[in-house]
Amino acid sequence: MKKTVILLLLAAALALPATAQAYTVYNHVAHEACIIDAGRPESCAFKVDPNGSFKAWDSAPRVVWFNYNTKPGTCFLSQKIVTVPRKGSAKLYAEKVEIYNAKGKMIKEVGMVSRVCGQRPGK
Repeated sequence: MKKTVILLLLAAALALPATAQAYTVYNHVAHEACIIDAGRPESCAFKVDPNGSFKAWDSAPRVVWFNYNTKPGTCFLSQKIVTVPRKGSAKLYAEKVEIYNAKGKMIKEVGMVSRVCGQRPGK
């Protein structure tokens, strides 16, 4: 009986879909980056360490703003909302964000603009 239960649990675990990586963000800036869900712009969906990377999973938002702060009161925000493709990547630099598809080909480049921190996108 115990073997049957264990086998059933093992079979159920193997049948569950594996969580797939949605995309990776590479932060090439010496400041922590904040990736903002375009549908919920009030806070960071996730953060990326200075000069670090973050592997976002399927549950992570794919339509995002990129943001980083250099000093109190000075922020940099992507000029446009960006859609990062599944299994693709985004590379954040001080002056731009490059978006790559799953095959590693750059498909979009968006500039970064200086803003007063707390200033909402589009205003």
